Amino acid sequence: MRLCQPCLRKRVVTVATQVDHRVPKAKSGTDDDGNLQSICAPCHQAKTAEENGVKSRPSIGDDGWPVEG
Repeated sequence: MRLCQPCLRKRVVTVATQVDHRVPKAKSGTDDDGNLQSICAPCHQAKTAEENGVKSRPSIGDDGWPVEG
């Protein structure tokens, strides 16, 4: 079992279900082991959106204030 590397950097333990290219292949990334990381689906979606220039909206808590992620 592998763990999501971005989650671990936030001190959260999550099972990784996907493999991500740290540097996207579209930006000259390679399939070398050093360019690959274990990642969970939500982190992969967020990273891909960020790489494509999509800005994410903060989650809003029950009190109406943004929730830090």
